[in-house]
Amino acid sequence: MALQARVAPSKVVLQKLLLCVILFYTVYYVSLSMGCIMFQVHELDVLAPFDFKTNPSWSNVYYKVLLVSTEVTYFVCGLLFVPVAEEWVWDYAISVTILHVAITSTVMLEFPLTSHWWAALGRQHGIAMKVPAIRALILQLKPPLTAHREKCLARETMQLNSALCKVQTLNKP
Repeated sequence: MALQARVAPSKVVLQKLLLCVILFYTVYYVSLSMGCIMFQVHELDVLAPFDFKTNPSWSNVYYKVLLVSTEVTYFVCGLLFVPVAEEWVWDYAISVTILHVAITSTVMLEFPLTSHWWAALGRQHGIAMKVPAIRALILQLKPPLTAHREKCLARETMQLNSALCKVQTLNKP
């Protein structure tokens, strides 16, 4: 019994990653907006998702908005990544987080060293650990492939394999 794994072409992976990043920041800004309404903060900083310098205090309303929006974003994105990624949800979630850290460092012109920011990220991945169970439930509820769709997938696979063979023969000296 051999272990079988499907590997998606790089273009598909990059498209899904781009979609996940767009989803992530869309949900982030929506949750920031909702947080500003809930906590009655009248100013929304455009760079709020990248702000790790805010004083972590429960008396600081802006900090509460940032914290709650981060929590909500990671939880909602954990659910939204399931239909986008279909498989390898963890890979996409971690890749988006790494990109977020890189973008945050670029925007703020320094690497985030504050412990409360990293603690919030760690807490988010604790919440996201529930995603595989949710994914399994969604896949159970998902209707099975129709015979027509299976034939289409088989034909697409054959076309990709033949194209790959042609490329390999062209690359031989």
